[in-house]
Amino acid sequence: MTQEQSSDLFGNVIAHRNNNVFAVALNIGGECDASVPKPVAREVFRIIPGDPVAIRQSSPPRLNRIVGFSPCLYYKRYWDEDSGGRCSGWGGSHFFFEVHPDGWVARQLQAFDNGELILYDETCDEDEFGGRSTVQLDAREYAPFLIARSEFVSNWKPDLAANRSRNSGEP
Repeated sequence: MTQEQSSDLFGNVIAHRNNNVFAVALNIGGECDASVPKPVAREVFRIIPGDPVAIRQSSPPRLNRIVGFSPCLYYKRYWDEDSGGRCSGWGGSHFFFEVHPDGWVARQLQAFDNGELILYDETCDEDEFGGRSTVQLDAREYAPFLIARSEFVSNWKPDLAANRSRNSGEP
């Protein structure tokens, strides 16, 4: 994967269009289609909706290029209050954040004391349970809560999430 460039944009994959072309929601707003060059495709191997990616802009008529996964940081922070609403009575919760280098949250999960999970990414940004953070996270403020990517990934369980298909009938 190439090193992060100041001209790189960050976003999350929305859908696989065809062959090596993906729809990407950009952190700066809007969407774009981006292709994955073969050397990058071999390195990242499998890209799925929700994945955080780095995009290198290209001049038309060429497509923008996915240059690799976004070099995200991962945080875990405990909230010792009831979230209310649909989550009322579930207890406190750990918030897990996958954060792009520009501070925007790529994916977010909330693991409640009672064992329930809710997850947010590009495929489910907001629902009746709540929503993904809409503010940039300050890396200095969150530094004490830094965790390894593996801890985030091991807790990301869409099949068990209360706000995914098991309860709502929607993805």
